[in-house]
Amino acid sequence: MNIVYTWLSYYPPEIWRTDILKISNEAQKSNNVIVITKRLKWEKKVEKISDNLTIYRLFSFWLNSILDDIFYSFYVPFFIFFKNIKVDIFHIYNPFYFWFIINILLKLLFIKSKIIFDIRTWPLKKWYKKVLNYILINLAHITSTKTIIISNNLLKHFFYVQKSKVHEISLWFDNNYENITKEINNEEWKKYIYIWSIYKRRNIDLMLKIFTKYFNEYNKDLLYILWWWDEEYVNNLKTEYKLKNIIFLWQVNQDNVWDYLLKSDYWVAYIPQVEYFMDQPPLKTIEYLWYWLPTIWTNTNWNKVFINESNWVLSDDWIDSFYDWLLKFRKKFEKWYSSKQITETIKKYSWENIFNEIYNNIYN
Repeated sequence: MNIVYTWLSYYPPEIWRTDILKISNEAQKSNNVIVITKRLKWEKKVEKISDNLTIYRLFSFWLNSILDDIFYSFYVPFFIFFKNIKVDIFHIYNPFYFWFIINILLKLLFIKSKIIFDIRTWPLKKWYKKVLNYILINLAHITSTKTIIISNNLLKHFFYVQKSKVHEISLWFDNNYENITKEINNEEWKKYIYIWSIYKRRNIDLMLKIFTKYFNEYNKDLLYILWWWDEEYVNNLKTEYKLKNIIFLWQVNQDNVWDYLLKSDYWVAYIPQVEYFMDQPPLKTIEYLWYWLPTIWTNTNWNKVFINESNWVLSDDWIDSFYDWLLKFRKKFEKWYSSKQITETIKKYSWENIFNEIYNNIYN
């Protein structure tokens, strides 16, 4: 099968956007795969990753602009047409704005392929842009062969739903790390770690207020924050929270992330309980559970699918609740660290299993 993936970013992707890397690697094991992305000036236009995986990087005039969307919506179909690329499956990953144009142009150019429209998140914009996004995403859904959504809760945003072609593929995780072992530090002081892309809507300032209160109780403990987003916002946080207990680490290389994680005692998976995140399946939950790592989570709808107070720590996001759970977790951690069997319930979310589901139920 000939599969083409495209998205409005780069390859290899940034550390917080590895999905396109993982799914293309799984697909190329038994298919001919092409990935079409944007190109930075120093990158190769064409790169052969393996016998079955080729990357085409297209020039970008307007980096991170809506003009990119419009430009690529016209450029990609004609690029496929004039390159005479054979396409059985055309998988558009995490598209917004005018990407429905791709669907229409592919058909007008007589490129016969299944068009998969894959929504991994939902737009957060000012009201007029949000309305525009809703309209355009609905147009893409109508003109595509299949639509993948990260959560069925997103269906409430569709004006017209063709349920027969909608598939929920919530999340996936990399279960290929071997010899992951986590030993608890016997010292009096402990290290927490928070790793995520950081921007304002994640309410990180609220999490820092919670830890500021916590450090009054345990003033030798540390919180490491690994981040890859919105440098200005984080610099403001660093200025506001001048605490020796909080250490910000900017753009840690992906190969080194596990070193930091395994040297920490406890992991923090703080997700604000707001509309956008309540129904957003969190990848970190699956990863942390799979590797049986001591973590405190917030009480979102998707976290509750896997976690309850009998097998792990699930807290509300407001200060007193999360603070109280931090103290309980710190003092009686072993109570929640005896639930390795929970990993059995999440095996189906591995990259291999998820790709098999996509391949068998959506591509075929």
